[in-house]
Amino acid sequence: MKKTIVLAILGIAAGVVSSQGQATVNFSNYYSGTAPTINYQGSGIPVGSEFQAELYFVVGAGASDATVMANPFPASLVHFGNSYPAYPAADGDTVNGAGWFLGSGLDLGGTAQETISAEVVAFNGTDYASSAIKGKSGVFTLVTGGGLVLPASLQGAMPNFTVIPEPTTMALGGLGLAALMLYRRKQV
Repeated sequence: MKKTIVLAILGIAAGVVSSQGQATVNFSNYYSGTAPTINYQGSGIPVGSEFQAELYFVVGAGASDATVMANPFPASLVHFGNSYPAYPAADGDTVNGAGWFLGSGLDLGGTAQETISAEVVAFNGTDYASSAIKGKSGVFTLVTGGGLVLPASLQGAMPNFTVIPEPTTMALGGLGLAALMLYRRKQV
């Protein structure tokens, strides 16, 4: 009997210790109807479900942008809007979630209440590196949750940011426009 009670107590203690061994983050920038949105540069229009958000992070505070950007967390990948793919591009339809990504709680594989350097990216292609239109939040510090501690929130930690076309995309567009103008000028 005593042995059973001791084993039960050890089992409960082990469960509590293991449940606290999770570094968790609530990966979402939506907290209320007035939460900040991720916008398309120049227009100020919130991006739609054509865009995705992803978390990059390293353990420890004060990491550089290059260090953080070398560590994507693919399990964090989530589309903007609340009904993918119904709300494409930068449609500004905030009623349907444009500008907001509503990810879930992420287990980052560390220990609860661990300090991390993180960065959120937004892009419209298959990944951040190859996308023509993209943006990133800049590095910010966050203390993870887990176990008996609520998951960390991006609220107040992640700065606002915009997505912009890559300079090469804009340059190619400008060259195409210039060529079109020269072509039309020669025909007149």
